[in-house]
Amino acid sequence: MRERRHLQLDAPGDSRELQQDKVRKILDASPDVIVSANPGCILQIAAGLRAAGSRARVMHLARFLDDPDLAVAGDP
Repeated sequence: MRERRHLQLDAPGDSRELQQDKVRKILDASPDVIVSANPGCILQIAAGLRAAGSRARVMHLARFLDDPDLAVAGDP
């Protein structure tokens, strides 16, 4: 069985670099909502956006599909 690794724990410098790259690209696109199916990415992106002062929402794909209007309305 292949060993599972956590980038944030095993290589925090790489994780920060990846986060900064994602956040920079998201800020350049200036979306209102970012949707992901990966909980780790959601946490990483949301933290990076908060640190950058962005008000963009980050949410899980299932929640978005359940009620896309909720994402646009800004209800947490």
